[in-house]
Amino acid sequence: IMKKIGVIPTLSIGTVVYSVAYYVMAPPKECTGPLSTASFLHVTGQIPSIIQVLSSMAMIGIGIGMALVPLNELMVNEGEVSGLPVEETSDSIASILNMAFTAGSAIGPLVGGVLVHKIGFPRSSALFGICNLIFSLTMTIILIHIFRKRKAEQSVNANTTDTDSISQPLLEEGHTNISEVLDISKKEASSQ
Repeated sequence: IMKKIGVIPTLSIGTVVYSVAYYVMAPPKECTGPLSTASFLHVTGQIPSIIQVLSSMAMIGIGIGMALVPLNELMVNEGEVSGLPVEETSDSIASILNMAFTAGSAIGPLVGGVLVHKIGFPRSSALFGICNLIFSLTMTIILIHIFRKRKAEQSVNANTTDTDSISQPLLEEGHTNISEVLDISKKEASSQ
Protein backbone atom coordinates (compact mmCIF):
# COMPACT_ATOMS: atom_id res chain seq x y z
CA ILE A 1 0.00 0.00 0.00
CA MET A 2 2.80 2.38 0.94
CA LYS A 3 4.47 2.07 -2.47
CA LYS A 4 1.20 2.91 -4.23
CA ILE A 5 -0.14 5.82 -2.19
CA GLY A 6 2.94 7.11 -0.36
CA VAL A 7 4.43 7.14 3.11
CA ILE A 8 2.39 9.91 4.73
CA PRO A 9 -1.03 8.75 3.45
CA THR A 10 -0.33 5.17 4.58
CA LEU A 11 0.84 6.37 7.99
CA SER A 12 -2.24 8.59 8.33
CA ILE A 13 -4.67 5.88 7.23
CA GLY A 14 -3.10 3.41 9.65
CA THR A 15 -3.40 5.76 12.61
CA VAL A 16 -7.00 6.62 11.68
CA VAL A 17 -7.87 2.90 11.39
CA TYR A 18 -6.61 2.05 14.86
CA SER A 19 -8.12 5.24 16.32
CA VAL A 20 -11.55 4.31 14.97
CA ALA A 21 -11.06 0.73 16.19
CA TYR A 22 -10.46 1.92 19.74
CA TYR A 23 -13.41 4.29 19.48
CA VAL A 24 -15.88 1.58 18.45
CA MET A 25 -14.42 -1.24 20.55
CA ALA A 26 -17.06 -0.99 23.28
CA PRO A 27 -19.53 1.81 22.60
CA PRO A 28 -21.73 2.77 25.57
CA LYS A 29 -25.52 2.29 25.57
CA GLU A 30 -26.53 5.89 26.08
CA CYS A 31 -25.48 8.86 23.98
CA THR A 32 -24.50 11.61 26.45
CA GLY A 33 -21.56 13.39 24.83
CA PRO A 34 -18.73 13.13 22.38
CA LEU A 35 -17.44 9.92 23.95
CA SER A 36 -20.78 8.27 23.24
CA THR A 37 -21.41 9.20 19.59
CA ALA A 38 -20.91 5.58 18.48
CA SER A 39 -23.62 4.32 20.83
CA PHE A 40 -25.62 3.04 17.85
CA LEU A 41 -22.94 0.32 17.54
CA HIS A 42 -23.64 -0.94 21.06
CA VAL A 43 -24.38 -4.66 21.11
CA THR A 44 -25.88 -6.77 23.86
CA GLY A 45 -25.02 -10.35 24.62
CA GLN A 46 -21.74 -12.07 25.21
CA ILE A 47 -21.06 -13.46 21.71
CA PRO A 48 -21.77 -10.19 19.81
CA SER A 49 -19.65 -8.27 22.33
CA ILE A 50 -16.75 -10.69 21.91
CA ILE A 51 -17.04 -10.45 18.12
CA GLN A 52 -17.05 -6.65 18.32
CA VAL A 53 -13.97 -6.56 20.56
CA LEU A 54 -12.11 -9.12 18.41
CA SER A 55 -12.97 -7.18 15.25
CA SER A 56 -11.70 -4.00 16.86
CA MET A 57 -8.50 -5.74 17.97
CA ALA A 58 -7.95 -6.98 14.39
CA MET A 59 -8.47 -3.42 13.12
CA ILE A 60 -6.00 -2.15 15.71
CA GLY A 61 -3.42 -4.67 14.52
CA ILE A 62 -3.95 -3.73 10.87
CA GLY A 63 -3.83 -0.02 11.67
CA ILE A 64 -0.67 -0.27 13.73
CA GLY A 65 0.96 -2.38 11.02
CA MET A 66 0.00 0.23 8.44
CA ALA A 67 1.43 2.96 10.66
CA LEU A 68 4.70 1.34 11.79
CA VAL A 69 6.09 0.37 8.39
CA PRO A 70 5.88 3.91 6.93
CA LEU A 71 7.05 5.35 10.24
CA ASN A 72 10.18 3.20 10.08
CA GLU A 73 10.86 4.23 6.48
CA LEU A 74 10.22 7.87 7.31
CA MET A 75 12.70 7.72 10.17
CA VAL A 76 15.36 6.01 8.02
CA ASN A 77 14.88 8.64 5.31
CA GLU A 78 15.21 11.43 7.86
CA GLY A 79 18.45 9.87 9.07
CA GLU A 80 19.76 9.79 5.50
CA VAL A 81 18.77 13.44 5.01
CA SER A 82 20.73 14.24 8.16
CA GLY A 83 23.75 12.43 6.75
CA LEU A 84 23.68 9.36 8.99
CA PRO A 85 24.47 5.94 7.55
CA VAL A 86 21.52 3.54 7.23
CA GLU A 87 23.00 1.00 9.68
CA GLU A 88 23.41 3.60 12.40
CA THR A 89 19.96 5.01 11.69
CA SER A 90 18.32 1.57 11.83
CA ASP A 91 19.89 0.84 15.20
CA SER A 92 18.72 4.19 16.57
CA ILE A 93 15.20 3.64 15.24
CA ALA A 94 15.02 0.18 16.80
CA SER A 95 16.10 1.56 20.18
CA ILE A 96 13.62 4.46 20.01
CA LEU A 97 10.72 2.17 19.08
CA ASN A 98 11.64 -0.37 21.77
CA MET A 99 11.85 2.40 24.34
CA ALA A 100 8.43 3.76 23.28
CA PHE A 101 6.80 0.32 23.40
CA THR A 102 8.34 -0.41 26.80
CA ALA A 103 7.19 2.94 28.19
CA GLY A 104 3.71 2.34 26.77
CA SER A 105 3.61 -1.14 28.28
CA ALA A 106 4.53 0.28 31.67
CA ILE A 107 2.36 3.41 31.69
CA GLY A 108 -0.60 2.20 29.60
CA PRO A 109 -2.11 -0.26 32.09
CA LEU A 110 -1.75 2.24 34.92
CA VAL A 111 -3.53 5.04 33.06
CA GLY A 112 -6.03 2.62 31.50
CA GLY A 113 -6.89 1.14 34.90
CA VAL A 114 -7.51 4.55 36.41
CA LEU A 115 -9.65 5.58 33.41
CA VAL A 116 -11.69 2.38 33.47
CA HIS A 117 -12.24 2.80 37.21
CA LYS A 118 -13.29 6.46 36.86
CA ILE A 119 -15.34 6.51 33.61
CA GLY A 120 -15.74 2.85 32.58
CA PHE A 121 -14.29 0.74 29.79
CA PRO A 122 -16.55 1.97 26.95
CA ARG A 123 -15.78 5.62 27.55
CA SER A 124 -12.10 4.89 28.19
CA SER A 125 -11.69 3.17 24.84
CA ALA A 126 -13.65 5.97 23.13
CA LEU A 127 -11.44 8.59 24.82
CA PHE A 128 -8.31 6.73 23.73
CA GLY A 129 -9.67 6.58 20.17
CA ILE A 130 -10.41 10.30 20.12
CA CYS A 131 -6.94 11.11 21.50
CA ASN A 132 -5.34 8.93 18.83
CA LEU A 133 -7.45 10.55 16.12
CA ILE A 134 -6.42 14.04 17.24
CA PHE A 135 -2.79 12.89 17.29
CA SER A 136 -3.19 11.40 13.80
CA LEU A 137 -4.61 14.58 12.32
CA THR A 138 -1.99 16.76 14.03
CA MET A 139 0.85 14.48 12.91
CA THR A 140 -0.43 14.45 9.32
CA ILE A 141 -0.68 18.24 9.17
CA ILE A 142 2.81 18.67 10.62
CA LEU A 143 4.36 16.11 8.27
CA ILE A 144 2.69 17.65 5.21
CA HIS A 145 3.94 21.08 6.27
CA ILE A 146 7.48 19.82 6.82
CA PHE A 147 7.64 18.00 3.48
CA ARG A 148 6.16 20.91 1.52
CA LYS A 149 8.66 23.28 3.11
CA ARG A 150 11.51 20.88 2.39
CA LYS A 151 10.37 20.43 -1.22
CA ALA A 152 10.26 24.21 -1.71
CA GLU A 153 13.75 24.56 -0.22
CA GLN A 154 15.07 21.79 -2.48
CA SER A 155 13.64 23.47 -5.57
CA VAL A 156 15.25 26.77 -4.54
CA ASN A 157 18.54 24.95 -3.89
CA ALA A 158 18.27 23.17 -7.24
CA ASN A 159 17.85 26.51 -9.01
CA THR A 160 20.77 27.98 -7.09
CA THR A 161 22.90 24.93 -7.83
CA ASP A 162 22.17 25.21 -11.55
CA THR A 163 23.21 28.88 -11.56
CA ASP A 164 26.30 28.14 -9.50
CA SER A 165 27.36 25.29 -11.80
CA ILE A 166 27.05 27.58 -14.84
CA SER A 167 29.08 30.41 -13.31
CA GLN A 168 31.56 28.24 -11.42
CA PRO A 169 34.02 27.65 -14.28
CA LEU A 170 34.08 31.36 -15.04
CA LEU A 171 34.94 32.17 -11.45
CA GLU A 172 37.68 29.54 -11.45
CA GLU A 173 39.32 31.18 -14.48
CA GLY A 174 40.32 34.18 -12.41
CA HIS A 175 37.28 36.41 -12.95
CA THR A 176 36.65 37.96 -9.57
CA ASN A 177 34.25 40.72 -10.56
CA ILE A 178 30.64 39.54 -10.87
CA SER A 179 29.79 42.09 -13.57
CA GLU A 180 32.70 40.74 -15.63
CA VAL A 181 31.37 37.21 -15.22
CA LEU A 182 27.87 38.34 -16.27
CA ASP A 183 29.25 40.16 -19.33
CA ILE A 184 31.12 37.03 -20.41
CA SER A 185 27.98 34.92 -19.85
CA LYS A 186 25.91 37.32 -21.98
CA LYS A 187 28.52 37.27 -24.77
CA GLU A 188 28.58 33.46 -24.76
CA ALA A 189 24.78 33.30 -24.84
CA SER A 190 24.51 35.79 -27.72
CA SER A 191 27.19 33.98 -29.77
CA GLN A 192 25.26 30.72 -29.54
